[in-house]
This record gives sequence, structure tokens and C-alpha cells, in this order.
Amino acid sequence: MGLRFRPLISYLQTLSLILIGSVACPAADSQSQLDSWRYFSYVNWKYNHRDPLVGWKVTSDLLEHSLRKWGIFLDRESLENGNFQEFTAFQKRIQNEIGTSPKLVYLASHQTAAGRFDFIDEQREHWTEGFLGRSPDPALTIVLLDVCHADVIPKYRYRKGIPFDLMLSAAAPQEETYEVRMFSKRGVDFQKRYPEEVAWMKRHLGSKWEGQVSFLGFVWVHCYLQTREAPESALQWEAFFERMSDFSKEFATRRSRRLASQIRLWKRDNSVVE
Repeated sequence: MGLRFRPLISYLQTLSLILIGSVACPAADSQSQLDSWRYFSYVNWKYNHRDPLVGWKVTSDLLEHSLRKWGIFLDRESLENGNFQEFTAFQKRIQNEIGTSPKLVYLASHQTAAGRFDFIDEQREHWTEGFLGRSPDPALTIVLLDVCHADVIPKYRYRKGIPFDLMLSAAAPQEETYEVRMFSKRGVDFQKRYPEEVAWMKRHLGSKWEGQVSFLGFVWVHCYLQTREAPESALQWEAFFERMSDFSKEFATRRSRRLASQIRLWKRDNSVVE
């Protein structure tokens, strides 16, 4: 009897090896450039001499979470509450990876109308020379500048262009950008008007979250929930950011001009997508 069933046993053993291999080694063809993004996050939030920026710290976390939910594999490097020297070193680490992989860079801090970052040690410094005066990066590079008076940076300092494919700025040169309180009913009842966004953030952030998020972070989540697949090319990212810009205008018109700021997209040639 053993000889009669030996071919069948051999076939079953071969089939089991094939099945095990298919589970342990997913098809390489399914991988894309989205599998190896670098996410750099710098957030000044723990201030003593100014209002803390808790909502911006939350936004950094939500960006990472949404990217991973899209299926993008991220290698994250982050720094919080650094001084100017530490921020300069952080910028250099980004520059050292020119051409290595696609990157998304999130920067958040108090910033003056003159374009100076306000660091938590009360030091105010122009920070853009080392960041925007660098060589262009051939790898897809996207910067989210979530600061007050954000547009003063590319508009007045680097008329020849920025060294990134896309830069999303959170506010016009004369504007501040605000923290949104998703549980508050003052001005806008977010739980009534945007229940899906509130529910999604609560599921991820948990019961200790008190509802803070930056305005740019709220707009990101709104547009993320309406986008089934992750953008891959620069053109697809541009379309996604255009939707963010359009929604920020719609929110200002229909909901609250006080809470809204003008989110705009800057391209490598310094042109602006209004």
C-alpha cells in the first residue's frame, strides 16, 4: 500500500512547499516605489513662552498613520522641540539622502511674519537658507510647511524656485494658521458636520485625545478619506494637494473664515497652484 500512494504523497509535499513559499515570499511584482518612502517630521510644540502646538504634534502622527493605511511603507525620522542647532542637523540628515528614495517632510513650529522659526528656547532664527538653498533632489520630495505665514518662505526668498517637487504651505504671508478643536461646537460643530473625520481620528488617537489638530491636518484627513488609493507620481500628489487647497477655500466660505487659512501648493519652478 505504501508504494501505491508514494506518488500522491510526493505530489502533496511539492504542493505544500509551493503554498508555503507563496505566503512567505509575496510577489515582488506587487511592490512599487511607495514601499520605501522616508518620512521626516520636525515639530516644535512644547512651548512655555507661547501657546503649545499640540494639534501640530497630532497632525504629524495622523500623517504617518494615514500613509501607512494607504499601504505606503515608511521609514520615519522625527525630532520634537529641538533648538536651532538641532534643527540644522536634522535638515542636514535630510539633505544627505538626496536621490535615495521618495520623501515626505513635515515641518511645524511657531513662525514670525518675517519667516523666523520660534524655537522653544525663545530663540528666533531664519532657517530657510540651509533647507531651500540646497541642491534639487532627483527623488520625489514633498514638503508640508505647517506654520503661520508659510507662504513668505518660497514667495519672497527663493524666486528662482524650490528644490522640491511640491511644497504645501498652510497659510498666506499675512495669515496665521490655527488649531482646530474637533469636539468643540463653537463656530463649527465638527462632530455634526464632519462625523467621518472625527470618528477616524478618534479610532486612531484613542480616548486621551482632546480633539486638537492643526487646520492643515484636518484638511489632510478630510481629503485622505475621500481618496481610495495612495498617490504615486508627482502629478497624482499634485492633484491630491489641489483638492486640499480647494477644500480649505470651501471651508472658509461655507463654515468658518476665522478657523481657515489659505492652503496653497508650490511647485519646483516656484509657480503656485491657487
